[in-house]
Order: sequence, then structure tokens, then C-alpha cells
Amino acid sequence: MTILASVFVPDGIVMAADSRVTLTTTYPNGRECKTVERDNEYKISLLRKGTVGISYHGKTHIDKKPVPGLLKEFDDKYINENDTLEEISKKLHEYMSLHPGSEVCFIACGYDKGDPIAYTICEDAYVLNFSNRKPYHAIWRGDIEQVDKRYSNIDINSNPIPLESAIEFAELIIKTAIDYEVIKGHNPCGGPIDVLVLTKGYTKFYKHKNISLIESEC
Repeated sequence: MTILASVFVPDGIVMAADSRVTLTTTYPNGRECKTVERDNEYKISLLRKGTVGISYHGKTHIDKKPVPGLLKEFDDKYINENDTLEEISKKLHEYMSLHPGSEVCFIACGYDKGDPIAYTICEDAYVLNFSNRKPYHAIWRGDIEQVDKRYSNIDINSNPIPLESAIEFAELIIKTAIDYEVIKGHNPCGGPIDVLVLTKGYTKFYKHKNISLIESEC
């Protein structure tokens, strides 16, 4: 289970994600046990020669292939350097249609002709989430009940922030879910927070984990 965030300001785009992978075991008596399988999943990847960031939530495998590895395969086989975000999103949507029942959705962010763009891509559709209509914007996906309660009514257009503050806000969204999101006594989000920064001139990971954590709650 997952929390993703993308924050858009004039100076750049910030993508952030947690690292938790959970396993649900259902016993014959109906009792469910939530286990933290690991806290080291890479939920943010790069496409189009490192100029597009893509994050995901949902299942961690598609047809038994890990999602990060599948994205690399998709990038190598199908993405051209001059593809727009819309073309990439359409290709990924078509690729997902070859794997029905995957239960995975993606957020793709980047720049086309200098303009910031974001799409959500799932098996059933791909949808434009953000274009340069407003200079400041934030979206989040995954296990978001507590994030919605705290931040849905915040209009960051009324309080412009620099890129450094966008990084802090993206991290805060993830940390809020890690600290407060609880489903049936279990926290579905956790682990290190990865943060990717995209601008018109560069793409770099502001934070990128290199550790592995394993624990059980049963």
C-alpha cells in the first residue's frame, strides 16, 4: 500500500513516495493479518532518458514482473526521446491493457516544450491531472484519507511557494500518511521517503534510499 505526492511550482515539479510493501494474509476464520513485507520498494522511476518521473501505487507485480523492472522494459522498448507526456501515457495505457487485472496506477510528470504536465495512467484510462493552467498545484494518490482531511482545502495558489518549500510539502504529505494513516489497526504506508525533483534544466533525486528493512506485525 502506498502514498504518492506530486507538487508543481513555477520552478519545478516534486514527486515523493513512501517505500512500504504490505502482505495481507486471510485465515480460514476470516481474520486478516497485515504484514510489512518490506520497506524498500522503489515507487518512483525515470522514463524518456531521465526526463519523465513516474510513480505507482497498487500491486507491486504485473504478471509476476516487479513494476520497476516492467517500467524499464517499457521505457527501453516503447519510449522515444521525442515522445510527449500524452504519447507516453497513451502508450503505457495501451501496454497496461495487455495485462488485465493488474490493479496498478501511475502518475507521470515532466515537461513538454517547457510546460509542466502530469497524467494518471490506469488500465481503464489515462487522464490529464495537471497542465500549466495554474502555476501551483498538488496531487496525491494511494492511501490518502488522512492526507485529504488535512490538505484538501489548502490552495497553494493563494500562498505561492518556492521549489524548496514544494519539496518540504511533498515530504510532509508522505510523512502525514506514514504517521496517521491506519487501516484496521495497520499503517499501510512507511519506510524511507524518496523525492524526485524535475525542472526544465535537470532531473535529480533529492532523496533516494539505499537501505532494506524487514519487519512483521503478526
